[in-house]
Amino acid sequence: MFEVLTVVMRPVFLLLLVLLAPLSTAFLTVGNGSPPADEQGVEVEITLSEGYWSQTNWNILKDNGIYPLRVISPSTILAWQVTENIELNLPVKITNSQPAQYKSGVDGLQPSDGDALRLVFEPRLPESSALQLTHQLALLSIDFTVEKSLLSSPIPQTMVVQWQHDDFALLDDLLNIEGLLWIEPVLETTARNTQSASIHQYGGLTQNPAWDLGLNASGVVVAMADSGIDADHSCFRNATAPLQFGADGEDAEGPAGTSHRKLLLLNETIDSGDTQGHSDYRHGTHVAGTLSCFDVYDYRNNTVPNSGSSLAHGSTLLFQDIVSSEGWVVPDVDLLLYEAAMNGAVIHSDSWGDNSAQYTARSADFDAWSREFPWSLAFVAPGNNGGEVLEPANARNVAAIGASIKNNQSQRWAASAHGPLQTILLVSLHLPLGHRFSQQRQMVLMALTMVICGHRVALVWQLQWPRVMPQ
Repeated sequence: MFEVLTVVMRPVFLLLLVLLAPLSTAFLTVGNGSPPADEQGVEVEITLSEGYWSQTNWNILKDNGIYPLRVISPSTILAWQVTENIELNLPVKITNSQPAQYKSGVDGLQPSDGDALRLVFEPRLPESSALQLTHQLALLSIDFTVEKSLLSSPIPQTMVVQWQHDDFALLDDLLNIEGLLWIEPVLETTARNTQSASIHQYGGLTQNPAWDLGLNASGVVVAMADSGIDADHSCFRNATAPLQFGADGEDAEGPAGTSHRKLLLLNETIDSGDTQGHSDYRHGTHVAGTLSCFDVYDYRNNTVPNSGSSLAHGSTLLFQDIVSSEGWVVPDVDLLLYEAAMNGAVIHSDSWGDNSAQYTARSADFDAWSREFPWSLAFVAPGNNGGEVLEPANARNVAAIGASIKNNQSQRWAASAHGPLQTILLVSLHLPLGHRFSQQRQMVLMALTMVICGHRVALVWQLQWPRVMPQ
Protein backbone atom coordinates (compact mmCIF):
# COMPACT_ATOMS: atom_id res chain seq x y z
CA MET A 1 0.00 0.00 0.00
CA PHE A 2 2.82 2.42 0.95
CA GLU A 3 4.60 1.74 -2.31
CA VAL A 4 1.45 2.51 -4.25
CA LEU A 5 1.04 5.81 -2.43
CA THR A 6 4.67 6.66 -3.01
CA VAL A 7 4.29 6.07 -6.73
CA VAL A 8 1.15 8.23 -6.79
CA MET A 9 2.37 11.09 -4.51
CA ARG A 10 5.80 11.61 -6.08
CA PRO A 11 4.40 13.23 -9.28
CA VAL A 12 1.99 15.28 -7.18
CA PHE A 13 4.83 16.52 -4.97
CA LEU A 14 6.93 17.44 -7.99
CA LEU A 15 3.99 19.31 -9.49
CA LEU A 16 3.52 21.26 -6.27
CA LEU A 17 7.19 22.23 -6.28
CA VAL A 18 6.86 23.56 -9.80
CA LEU A 19 3.75 25.56 -8.92
CA LEU A 20 5.11 26.98 -5.67
CA ALA A 21 8.60 27.85 -6.89
CA PRO A 22 7.67 31.25 -8.40
CA LEU A 23 5.79 32.17 -5.24
CA SER A 24 8.74 31.32 -3.02
CA THR A 25 11.03 33.29 -5.32
CA ALA A 26 8.69 36.26 -5.03
CA PHE A 27 8.91 36.13 -1.24
CA LEU A 28 12.69 36.15 -1.46
CA THR A 29 13.04 38.96 -4.01
CA VAL A 30 10.30 41.35 -2.89
CA GLY A 31 11.18 41.24 0.78
CA ASN A 32 10.64 44.82 2.07
CA GLY A 33 9.72 46.22 -1.36
CA SER A 34 13.21 47.27 -2.40
CA PRO A 35 14.18 46.71 -6.05
CA PRO A 36 17.30 44.69 -6.83
CA ALA A 37 20.54 46.57 -6.24
CA ASP A 38 21.48 46.47 -9.93
CA GLU A 39 18.23 48.32 -10.79
CA GLN A 40 18.60 51.17 -8.27
CA GLY A 41 18.49 54.48 -10.10
CA VAL A 42 20.25 57.71 -9.17
CA GLU A 43 20.03 61.23 -10.51
CA VAL A 44 23.21 62.56 -12.08
CA GLU A 45 24.19 65.78 -13.77
CA ILE A 46 25.93 65.26 -17.10
CA THR A 47 27.84 68.29 -18.35
CA LEU A 48 29.27 68.67 -21.85
CA SER A 49 32.78 70.10 -21.82
CA GLU A 50 32.06 71.78 -25.15
CA GLY A 51 28.93 72.67 -27.06
CA TYR A 52 25.37 72.27 -25.84
CA TRP A 53 22.81 69.50 -25.50
CA SER A 54 21.14 68.81 -28.81
CA GLN A 55 18.50 66.26 -29.72
CA THR A 56 21.27 64.05 -31.10
CA ASN A 57 23.17 64.08 -27.80
CA TRP A 58 19.92 63.48 -25.93
CA ASN A 59 19.31 60.37 -28.05
CA ILE A 60 22.86 59.11 -27.39
CA LEU A 61 22.03 59.00 -23.68
CA LYS A 62 18.83 57.08 -24.32
CA ASP A 63 20.65 54.59 -26.53
CA ASN A 64 23.07 53.88 -23.67
CA GLY A 65 20.38 53.12 -21.10
CA ILE A 66 20.39 56.58 -19.51
CA TYR A 67 17.10 58.42 -19.07
CA PRO A 68 17.39 62.18 -19.71
CA LEU A 69 15.03 64.01 -17.36
CA ARG A 70 15.40 67.71 -18.02
CA VAL A 71 17.87 70.37 -19.17
CA ILE A 72 19.48 72.34 -16.34
CA SER A 73 21.52 74.63 -18.58
CA PRO A 74 22.55 74.58 -22.25
CA SER A 75 25.53 72.38 -21.34
CA THR A 76 24.15 70.38 -18.37
CA ILE A 77 21.40 67.81 -18.29
CA LEU A 78 19.82 65.92 -15.40
CA ALA A 79 19.52 62.18 -16.07
CA TRP A 80 18.44 58.96 -14.37
CA GLN A 81 21.32 56.49 -14.24
CA VAL A 82 20.83 52.80 -13.48
CA THR A 83 24.19 51.23 -14.42
CA GLU A 84 27.33 52.41 -12.69
CA ASN A 85 29.72 52.17 -15.60
CA ILE A 86 28.76 54.62 -18.33
CA GLU A 87 30.73 54.79 -21.55
CA LEU A 88 29.56 57.63 -23.75
CA ASN A 89 31.10 58.81 -26.97
CA LEU A 90 30.77 62.37 -25.73
CA PRO A 91 33.10 64.79 -23.87
CA VAL A 92 31.15 64.85 -20.61
CA LYS A 93 31.61 65.14 -16.86
CA ILE A 94 29.20 63.21 -14.62
CA THR A 95 28.51 64.44 -11.07
CA ASN A 96 25.94 63.74 -8.37
CA SER A 97 22.78 65.80 -8.53
CA GLN A 98 21.56 68.25 -5.89
CA PRO A 99 18.85 67.24 -3.37
CA ALA A 100 15.28 68.29 -4.01
CA GLN A 101 14.28 71.76 -2.80
CA TYR A 102 11.73 72.55 -0.11
CA LYS A 103 9.78 75.61 -1.27
CA SER A 104 8.36 77.09 1.91
CA GLY A 105 5.71 79.80 2.08
CA VAL A 106 6.60 83.42 2.77
CA ASP A 107 6.70 82.58 6.49
CA GLY A 108 9.73 80.35 5.85
CA LEU A 109 8.43 77.66 8.21
CA GLN A 110 9.42 74.00 7.90
CA PRO A 111 6.63 71.39 7.86
CA SER A 112 5.40 69.90 11.12
CA ASP A 113 3.31 66.88 12.04
CA GLY A 114 -0.07 67.02 10.30
CA ASP A 115 0.88 69.46 7.55
CA ALA A 116 -0.07 68.68 3.96
CA LEU A 117 2.79 68.56 1.46
CA ARG A 118 2.80 68.42 -2.31
CA LEU A 119 5.54 66.18 -3.72
CA VAL A 120 6.65 67.08 -7.25
CA PHE A 121 8.53 64.35 -9.12
CA GLU A 122 11.07 64.71 -11.89
CA PRO A 123 9.66 64.46 -15.42
CA ARG A 124 10.46 61.55 -17.76
CA LEU A 125 11.26 59.05 -14.99
CA PRO A 126 11.32 55.40 -16.13
CA GLU A 127 8.45 53.22 -14.95
CA SER A 128 10.99 51.06 -13.12
CA SER A 129 11.59 53.97 -10.71
CA ALA A 130 8.11 53.46 -9.22
CA LEU A 131 9.22 50.49 -7.12
CA GLN A 132 12.24 52.40 -5.80
CA LEU A 133 10.12 55.45 -4.94
CA THR A 134 7.53 53.22 -3.26
CA HIS A 135 10.19 51.67 -1.02
CA GLN A 136 12.00 54.90 -0.11
CA LEU A 137 8.81 56.85 0.64
CA ALA A 138 7.44 53.97 2.73
CA LEU A 139 10.40 54.41 5.08
CA LEU A 140 8.91 57.84 5.89
CA SER A 141 5.35 56.51 6.22
CA ILE A 142 4.33 57.88 2.80
CA ASP A 143 2.34 55.84 0.31
CA PHE A 144 3.38 56.32 -3.31
CA THR A 145 0.15 56.81 -5.27
CA VAL A 146 1.28 58.08 -8.68
CA GLU A 147 0.38 55.80 -11.58
CA LYS A 148 3.74 54.47 -12.75
CA SER A 149 2.84 54.80 -16.43
CA LEU A 150 2.56 58.58 -15.91
CA LEU A 151 6.08 58.97 -14.53
CA SER A 152 7.57 59.06 -18.05
CA SER A 153 5.46 62.11 -18.94
CA PRO A 154 7.36 65.34 -19.71
CA ILE A 155 4.97 66.99 -17.22
CA PRO A 156 6.12 66.45 -13.60
CA GLN A 157 3.68 64.32 -11.62
CA THR A 158 2.53 65.39 -8.16
CA MET A 159 0.83 63.92 -5.15
CA VAL A 160 -0.35 65.39 -1.84
CA VAL A 161 0.61 63.64 1.39
CA GLN A 162 0.26 64.31 5.10
CA TRP A 163 3.59 64.80 6.85
CA GLN A 164 3.74 62.80 10.06
CA HIS A 165 6.98 64.01 11.62
CA ASP A 166 8.44 66.94 13.56
CA ASP A 167 12.06 65.91 12.99
CA PHE A 168 13.79 68.23 10.50
CA ALA A 169 16.36 65.50 9.79
CA LEU A 170 13.57 63.36 8.34
CA LEU A 171 12.67 66.20 5.98
CA ASP A 172 16.28 66.10 4.74
CA ASP A 173 15.87 62.36 4.20
CA LEU A 174 12.78 63.05 2.11
CA LEU A 175 14.55 65.72 0.05
CA ASN A 176 17.39 63.30 -0.69
CA ILE A 177 15.09 60.70 -2.26
CA GLU A 178 16.05 60.13 -5.89
CA GLY A 179 13.38 61.24 -8.33
CA LEU A 180 11.97 64.18 -6.36
CA LEU A 181 12.10 67.59 -8.04
CA TRP A 182 10.81 69.71 -5.15
CA ILE A 183 8.39 69.70 -2.20
CA GLU A 184 6.00 72.50 -1.34
CA PRO A 185 3.47 73.05 1.44
CA VAL A 186 -0.21 72.94 0.54
CA LEU A 187 -1.34 76.44 1.46
CA GLU A 188 -4.65 78.29 1.37
CA THR A 189 -5.19 80.18 -1.89
CA THR A 190 -6.44 83.74 -1.36
CA ALA A 191 -6.99 86.87 -3.44
CA ARG A 192 -4.28 89.50 -3.16
CA ASN A 193 -6.24 92.73 -3.35
CA THR A 194 -6.39 92.87 0.44
CA GLN A 195 -2.63 92.42 0.72
CA SER A 196 -2.17 95.11 -1.92
CA ALA A 197 -4.40 97.41 0.12
CA SER A 198 -2.30 96.72 3.23
CA ILE A 199 0.92 97.53 1.38
CA HIS A 200 -0.52 100.85 0.19
CA GLN A 201 -1.64 101.72 3.71
CA TYR A 202 1.54 101.05 5.69
CA GLY A 203 3.96 98.87 3.70
CA GLY A 204 3.11 95.57 5.41
CA LEU A 205 0.79 92.69 4.57
CA THR A 206 -1.47 92.10 7.55
CA GLN A 207 -2.86 95.37 8.89
CA ASN A 208 -5.15 98.13 7.63
CA PRO A 209 -4.41 101.27 9.63
CA ALA A 210 -6.12 103.58 7.12
CA TRP A 211 -9.31 101.50 7.15
CA ASP A 212 -9.18 101.40 10.95
CA LEU A 213 -9.33 105.22 10.88
CA GLY A 214 -12.29 105.11 8.49
CA LEU A 215 -10.24 106.06 5.43
CA ASN A 216 -11.72 103.85 2.71
CA ALA A 217 -13.05 106.53 0.29
CA SER A 218 -16.52 106.49 1.88
CA GLY A 219 -18.58 109.35 0.44
CA VAL A 220 -16.24 109.70 -2.56
CA VAL A 221 -17.62 109.21 -6.08
CA VAL A 222 -15.16 107.85 -8.61
CA ALA A 223 -15.96 107.79 -12.32
CA MET A 224 -14.55 105.84 -15.21
CA ALA A 225 -15.17 105.27 -18.91
CA ASP A 226 -14.25 101.84 -20.17
CA SER A 227 -15.25 98.71 -22.07
CA GLY A 228 -18.30 97.83 -19.98
CA ILE A 229 -18.93 96.40 -16.54
CA ASP A 230 -20.38 93.13 -15.27
CA ALA A 231 -22.80 94.78 -12.83
CA ASP A 232 -23.86 91.38 -11.48
CA HIS A 233 -20.31 90.70 -10.25
CA SER A 234 -20.00 90.34 -6.47
CA CYS A 235 -17.87 93.50 -6.47
CA PHE A 236 -20.79 95.59 -7.66
CA ARG A 237 -24.20 93.95 -7.29
CA ASN A 238 -26.50 95.19 -4.57
CA ALA A 239 -27.59 91.87 -3.00
CA THR A 240 -25.94 88.55 -2.23
CA ALA A 241 -28.69 86.71 -4.12
CA PRO A 242 -32.16 87.25 -5.63
CA LEU A 243 -34.88 88.10 -3.10
CA GLN A 244 -32.23 88.98 -0.50
CA PHE A 245 -31.78 92.39 1.14
CA GLY A 246 -30.91 94.96 -1.51
CA ALA A 247 -32.32 92.93 -4.40
CA ASP A 248 -34.95 94.22 -6.81
CA GLY A 249 -37.12 91.12 -6.58
CA GLU A 250 -35.42 88.43 -8.65
CA ASP A 251 -32.71 90.91 -9.66
CA ALA A 252 -29.75 90.74 -7.27
CA GLU A 253 -27.90 93.34 -9.33
CA GLY A 254 -30.33 96.11 -8.41
CA PRO A 255 -30.85 99.35 -10.35
CA ALA A 256 -28.02 101.90 -10.20
CA GLY A 257 -28.79 105.00 -8.17
CA THR A 258 -28.43 106.64 -4.78
CA SER A 259 -29.97 103.60 -3.04
CA HIS A 260 -27.46 101.21 -4.64
CA ARG A 261 -24.52 100.32 -2.40
CA LYS A 262 -21.93 100.68 -5.21
CA LEU A 263 -23.27 101.84 -8.60
CA LEU A 264 -24.36 105.46 -8.46
CA LEU A 265 -24.86 105.74 -12.22
CA LEU A 266 -24.45 103.29 -15.09
CA ASN A 267 -24.42 105.05 -18.47
CA GLU A 268 -25.23 102.41 -21.10
CA THR A 269 -26.36 104.67 -23.93
CA ILE A 270 -23.57 103.37 -26.19
CA ASP A 271 -23.63 99.74 -25.04
CA SER A 272 -24.84 97.73 -22.07
CA GLY A 273 -22.61 95.37 -20.14
CA ASP A 274 -19.16 93.86 -20.50
CA THR A 275 -20.04 91.90 -23.63
CA GLN A 276 -18.08 88.85 -24.80
CA GLY A 277 -16.78 89.37 -28.32
CA HIS A 278 -16.47 93.13 -27.95
CA SER A 279 -13.10 94.83 -27.98
CA ASP A 280 -11.15 94.36 -24.72
CA TYR A 281 -13.78 92.14 -23.15
CA ARG A 282 -13.51 92.10 -19.31
CA HIS A 283 -11.13 95.09 -19.30
CA GLY A 284 -13.72 97.44 -17.82
CA THR A 285 -14.82 95.01 -15.12
CA HIS A 286 -11.22 94.36 -14.09
CA VAL A 287 -10.29 98.03 -13.90
CA ALA A 288 -13.51 98.97 -12.08
CA GLY A 289 -12.90 96.23 -9.53
CA THR A 290 -9.39 97.45 -8.81
CA LEU A 291 -10.67 100.99 -8.45
CA SER A 292 -13.77 100.49 -6.28
CA CYS A 293 -14.65 96.82 -5.56
CA PHE A 294 -16.38 95.95 -2.28
CA ASP A 295 -17.38 92.29 -2.15
CA VAL A 296 -21.12 92.11 -1.50
CA TYR A 297 -20.81 89.32 1.07
CA ASP A 298 -18.30 91.32 3.14
CA TYR A 299 -20.47 94.41 2.73
CA ARG A 300 -23.70 92.77 3.84
CA ASN A 301 -22.03 90.87 6.69
CA ASN A 302 -20.20 94.02 7.84
CA THR A 303 -16.84 92.23 7.82
CA VAL A 304 -13.39 93.48 6.89
CA PRO A 305 -13.06 93.50 3.08
CA ASN A 306 -11.26 90.42 1.92
CA SER A 307 -12.43 88.84 -1.34
CA GLY A 308 -10.75 91.04 -3.94
CA SER A 309 -11.96 94.33 -2.48
CA SER A 310 -10.26 97.61 -3.33
CA LEU A 311 -8.29 99.98 -1.13
CA ALA A 312 -11.07 102.51 -1.90
CA HIS A 313 -13.89 100.02 -1.33
CA GLY A 314 -16.05 102.64 0.40
CA SER A 315 -16.37 104.70 -2.77
CA THR A 316 -19.37 104.70 -5.10
CA LEU A 317 -18.90 104.23 -8.83
CA LEU A 318 -20.10 106.07 -11.89
CA PHE A 319 -19.45 103.91 -14.95
CA GLN A 320 -19.66 104.96 -18.61
CA ASP A 321 -19.70 102.11 -21.14
CA ILE A 322 -17.92 103.34 -24.30
CA VAL A 323 -17.30 100.07 -26.18
CA SER A 324 -19.89 98.57 -28.53
CA SER A 325 -19.83 95.93 -31.24
CA GLU A 326 -18.10 98.56 -33.40
CA GLY A 327 -15.20 98.90 -30.95
CA TRP A 328 -14.25 101.89 -28.82
CA VAL A 329 -16.80 104.68 -29.37
CA VAL A 330 -15.43 107.49 -27.22
CA PRO A 331 -17.63 110.60 -26.92
CA ASP A 332 -16.16 114.06 -26.45
CA VAL A 333 -14.32 113.88 -23.14
CA ASP A 334 -15.98 117.04 -21.86
CA LEU A 335 -19.29 115.14 -21.98
CA LEU A 336 -17.81 112.28 -19.96
CA LEU A 337 -16.22 114.63 -17.44
CA TYR A 338 -19.34 116.82 -17.19
CA GLU A 339 -21.59 113.86 -16.40
CA ALA A 340 -19.12 112.73 -13.75
CA ALA A 341 -18.87 116.19 -12.19
CA MET A 342 -22.66 116.69 -12.11
CA ASN A 343 -22.91 113.50 -10.05
CA GLY A 344 -20.21 114.51 -7.58
CA ALA A 345 -17.16 112.72 -9.05
CA VAL A 346 -13.82 114.50 -9.00
CA ILE A 347 -11.70 111.50 -10.00
CA HIS A 348 -12.06 110.10 -13.53
CA SER A 349 -10.29 106.95 -14.78
CA ASP A 350 -9.53 106.59 -18.50
CA SER A 351 -7.54 103.52 -19.63
CA TRP A 352 -7.61 104.23 -23.35
CA GLY A 353 -6.43 106.54 -26.12
CA ASP A 354 -5.30 106.77 -29.74
CA ASN A 355 -1.99 105.43 -31.03
CA SER A 356 -0.44 108.89 -31.25
CA ALA A 357 2.17 110.71 -29.18
CA GLN A 358 1.00 114.10 -30.49
CA TYR A 359 -0.80 116.62 -28.30
CA THR A 360 -4.31 116.21 -29.72
CA ALA A 361 -7.60 118.06 -29.40
CA ARG A 362 -8.64 115.46 -26.84
CA SER A 363 -5.48 116.16 -24.81
CA ALA A 364 -6.42 119.85 -24.93
CA ASP A 365 -9.97 119.04 -23.76
CA PHE A 366 -8.60 117.35 -20.64
CA ASP A 367 -6.44 120.42 -19.94
CA ALA A 368 -9.33 122.81 -20.54
CA TRP A 369 -11.52 120.89 -18.13
CA SER A 370 -8.78 120.88 -15.49
CA ARG A 371 -8.44 124.68 -15.76
CA GLU A 372 -12.15 125.14 -15.16
CA PHE A 373 -12.37 122.46 -12.43
CA PRO A 374 -8.97 122.54 -10.71
CA TRP A 375 -10.16 120.29 -7.87
CA SER A 376 -10.73 117.39 -10.28
CA LEU A 377 -8.15 114.93 -11.57
CA ALA A 378 -8.16 112.49 -14.49
CA PHE A 379 -5.98 109.37 -14.47
CA VAL A 380 -5.03 108.28 -17.98
CA ALA A 381 -3.09 105.18 -19.03
CA PRO A 382 0.00 106.35 -20.97
CA GLY A 383 0.28 103.36 -23.34
CA ASN A 384 2.15 100.07 -23.63
CA ASN A 385 4.40 100.86 -26.58
CA GLY A 386 7.63 101.44 -24.68
CA GLY A 387 7.90 104.82 -26.41
CA GLU A 388 6.57 108.29 -25.73
CA VAL A 389 3.43 108.86 -23.70
CA LEU A 390 0.38 108.53 -25.96
CA GLU A 391 -2.61 110.86 -26.11
CA PRO A 392 -4.58 111.86 -24.12
CA ALA A 393 -2.17 110.94 -21.29
CA ASN A 394 0.19 113.62 -22.64
CA ALA A 395 -2.18 116.36 -21.49
CA ARG A 396 -0.49 118.78 -19.09
CA ASN A 397 -2.95 118.36 -16.23
CA VAL A 398 -3.62 114.64 -15.97
CA ALA A 399 -1.85 111.86 -14.09
CA ALA A 400 -0.18 109.33 -16.39
CA ILE A 401 0.99 106.23 -14.55
CA GLY A 402 3.86 104.03 -15.68
CA ALA A 403 5.41 100.84 -14.35
CA SER A 404 8.81 99.85 -13.00
CA ILE A 405 10.76 96.62 -12.89
CA LYS A 406 11.01 94.79 -9.58
CA ASN A 407 14.72 94.49 -8.83
CA ASN A 408 17.32 96.32 -6.79
CA GLN A 409 17.43 99.24 -9.20
CA SER A 410 14.84 101.79 -10.24
CA GLN A 411 14.28 100.83 -13.85
CA ARG A 412 11.33 101.56 -16.09
CA TRP A 413 9.50 98.52 -17.40
CA ALA A 414 10.32 98.13 -21.10
CA ALA A 415 6.68 98.29 -22.25
CA SER A 416 5.90 101.37 -20.15
CA ALA A 417 5.56 104.65 -22.01
CA HIS A 418 8.05 107.39 -21.10
CA GLY A 419 9.14 110.95 -21.92
CA PRO A 420 9.98 113.49 -23.07
CA LEU A 421 6.88 114.47 -21.15
CA GLN A 422 4.58 117.41 -20.73
CA THR A 423 3.04 115.70 -17.72
CA ILE A 424 4.12 113.67 -14.71
CA LEU A 425 4.94 109.98 -15.05
CA LEU A 426 4.40 108.18 -11.76
CA VAL A 427 5.97 104.80 -11.12
CA SER A 428 3.71 102.62 -8.99
CA LEU A 429 3.63 98.97 -10.06
CA HIS A 430 6.46 96.46 -9.66
CA LEU A 431 6.67 93.67 -12.23
CA PRO A 432 8.94 90.60 -12.10
CA LEU A 433 12.09 91.06 -14.13
CA GLY A 434 11.99 89.14 -17.40
CA HIS A 435 8.25 88.44 -17.25
CA ARG A 436 6.54 88.44 -20.63
CA PHE A 437 2.99 89.61 -21.23
CA SER A 438 0.73 89.50 -24.23
CA GLN A 439 -0.43 92.78 -25.73
CA GLN A 440 -3.80 92.46 -24.00
CA ARG A 441 -2.16 91.70 -20.65
CA GLN A 442 0.12 94.74 -21.10
CA MET A 443 -2.93 96.93 -21.64
CA VAL A 444 -4.53 95.63 -18.44
CA LEU A 445 -1.30 96.03 -16.45
CA MET A 446 -0.70 99.61 -17.52
CA ALA A 447 -4.35 100.40 -16.83
CA LEU A 448 -4.00 98.93 -13.35
CA THR A 449 -0.90 101.00 -12.54
CA MET A 450 -3.01 104.05 -13.23
CA VAL A 451 -6.01 102.78 -11.25
CA ILE A 452 -3.89 101.79 -8.24
CA CYS A 453 -2.83 105.42 -7.90
CA GLY A 454 -6.41 106.52 -8.52
CA HIS A 455 -7.85 104.65 -5.57
CA ARG A 456 -5.12 106.06 -3.30
CA VAL A 457 -6.12 109.57 -4.33
CA ALA A 458 -9.73 108.66 -3.48
CA LEU A 459 -8.66 108.15 0.14
CA VAL A 460 -6.82 111.49 0.13
CA TRP A 461 -9.93 113.15 -1.30
CA GLN A 462 -12.09 111.67 1.45
CA LEU A 463 -9.79 113.31 3.98
CA GLN A 464 -9.47 116.69 2.24
CA TRP A 465 -12.68 117.35 0.28
CA PRO A 466 -14.51 119.40 2.97
CA ARG A 467 -11.73 122.01 2.76
CA VAL A 468 -11.31 122.19 -1.01
CA MET A 469 -14.74 121.45 -2.51
CA PRO A 470 -16.60 124.67 -3.42
CA GLN A 471 -20.08 125.15 -1.99
